[in-house]
Amino acid sequence: MAWRYIQRDFQAGDILDPEDWNENVREYLEEINGALDRDNIPTASIVVGEEVGSTVFNEISHSGLVGYQLLDVDTQSHQKIQMTNSVTSSSDELLICEASIQFDTAAHGGGPATANYQRGYVKANQGTLRDWVQYDFIMTVDGFEVGYAGPYTAFHKRQCVHMLGAIPVEAGSHTVDCFVRLYIDKDGGDNLTWYTSAQFFNPQIQDGILLVNRRKR
Repeated sequence: MAWRYIQRDFQAGDILDPEDWNENVREYLEEINGALDRDNIPTASIVVGEEVGSTVFNEISHSGLVGYQLLDVDTQSHQKIQMTNSVTSSSDELLICEASIQFDTAAHGGGPATANYQRGYVKANQGTLRDWVQYDFIMTVDGFEVGYAGPYTAFHKRQCVHMLGAIPVEAGSHTVDCFVRLYIDKDGGDNLTWYTSAQFFNPQIQDGILLVNRRKR
């Protein structure tokens, strides 16, 4: 615990100002909070190489998408993104999870799908169906949803997605996953999917990374 100098030494007959008293109180609070400075640390008291290890309080791991992942356009269920982060907690911890994903509605390199876009946006003559077809993302820890992003429409050819979530966990193994769902948000018939819309969609996860910070207690 730090030892701090008292800034104001009040004497009989002094004209008191509340800020003078507050200044002394702040010194006391900093002493309790451990605000160490050169008054408390002797010269050469810190030995290089003897510091606390970088993973004592936080340990960060990551996993990324290898290549790209084509998505099934003929389903409206959640599809797992091919990047999983598995961690093992030695005690009760807080998992802080962060995902960054690049979603492309159309394939690269030309073709019917890319012909529907101009400078990254859907052409106006493609109608309102581009606003009906939507997609969203979730991030889970051991099956519990901790992050959500969306919904997004197919108006943009490319969408950069970011999710952040935190959850306390017990000691043991834990798995962090991300999922994407393609669906229709308008009454176009019970069987209408991205595939039957006949708009030449070719959605894919072009890039992705998943970070997990184990905040140890």
